[in-house]
Amino acid sequence: MSYNNEANNWNPTRSEISKISVMILVTRCEYILKKFLTNEKELGEKAFPAARISEIAFVLQEMARVVLHPKTASVLPLHPLLKGGLSEENPGQRAHLLVLFSPLCELVKSRNSRVRDLVQALLRLVSTELGLDKICLTN
Repeated sequence: MSYNNEANNWNPTRSEISKISVMILVTRCEYILKKFLTNEKELGEKAFPAARISEIAFVLQEMARVVLHPKTASVLPLHPLLKGGLSEENPGQRAHLLVLFSPLCELVKSRNSRVRDLVQALLRLVSTELGLDKICLTN
């Protein structure tokens, strides 16, 4: 699903398949993120199974790697202000992170440091996507 700007062979069939696939992918990612949050709360102070930590880490790492074609990103359910506010250099390339922003923010509270570090990296990508990484109030 990742889009390579140099490979400019984006045909209509590929475009339609990617539009369907991205919604399935984002829905599945949202489910995994929310399920992790729920399970972590339910477990309390008990140790989280290593397999689940590996799963969430893999999902978060892959979310960072995904780069969307602008036509694929156009089907994501973003508020119109967000669609218009995407960085002009990379329109929509990581719009999936904006859709998943709320569960990502919840994961900041995770007890697992690996999860928190990966979420921090994703939130930095969100700031880049919105062009906020270039804002600096001090010299």
